[in-house]
Amino acid sequence: MIDLYIIHWPDKHVPLDVTLRAMETAVQQGKVRYFGASNHAAWQMCEMLWLAERHRWPRLVSSQIPYSMLRRELHHDLAFCAKHGIGVTPYQSLQSGLLTGKYRRGHAPPDDSRAAEKPEWIWKQDDALFDRLERIDALAKASGLSMTSLCLAATLMQPAMSSLIVGVKRIEQLREAVEAMDVHLGAEQLAKLDKSGPVSGKEVEKSRLNFYIGRCALSEKNTELAIPFFEKGLEEAEAAMANKSDDWPAVFWWSANQGSIADIKRSVGALRIIKTIVEK
Repeated sequence: MIDLYIIHWPDKHVPLDVTLRAMETAVQQGKVRYFGASNHAAWQMCEMLWLAERHRWPRLVSSQIPYSMLRRELHHDLAFCAKHGIGVTPYQSLQSGLLTGKYRRGHAPPDDSRAAEKPEWIWKQDDALFDRLERIDALAKASGLSMTSLCLAATLMQPAMSSLIVGVKRIEQLREAVEAMDVHLGAEQLAKLDKSGPVSGKEVEKSRLNFYIGRCALSEKNTELAIPFFEKGLEEAEAAMANKSDDWPAVFWWSANQGSIADIKRSVGALRIIKTIVEK
């Protein structure tokens, strides 16, 4: 039996109720104890909970998202998870090794690092990134901690966090990760970390909310109500994308999750056609 089955990505080609019915069957057959969702936003998990309650299916219990002190575009979703008893087990908690202290300005990456082995999997190492890393490293030294322990401890202290997914190659890396469990950071330390890894801005959050309301309206076959919410969500997502600031990774994630901005525009266009036919 599988203790926790995690749905990796939202499937744009399969209705959500079909996926959840498959989870219900797996649980009833004794193949799976619990199930969770990876790379799902709060509005998608909300829809899962709603469908589960409506059909008396098993509810999801975990959320696996990318989250680190450098990448926090899904930070606003943590409160939802805490409220609804969904444990969060983030991946990329050390952001592909960037938060271990091994990357230094003006120095080549270590031979056994992610940047050396798979450079396409790691962020561009420019001055802006090193400015952030150096601020975090300075805070770690002032706190008497390694950069790894500081960042993992700070992540564990966020709402709804139940555990972290951390990849290690050496025993000392494992020790640092374990030590983070006993670290408690004060409000001042967390505030300084927040400045180095700010959460996403309002455009992305508004975009997700509007897109979710549009989905809810569409599920009730209310096309007239759905269209303006979809359009407003598109407008806010495009505004964040144009800025290419801290919201840029969030918009990329949002687009990959839902289809490209162009795909969603085509969907809105199709909705308009359907609405016109229905009205006639």
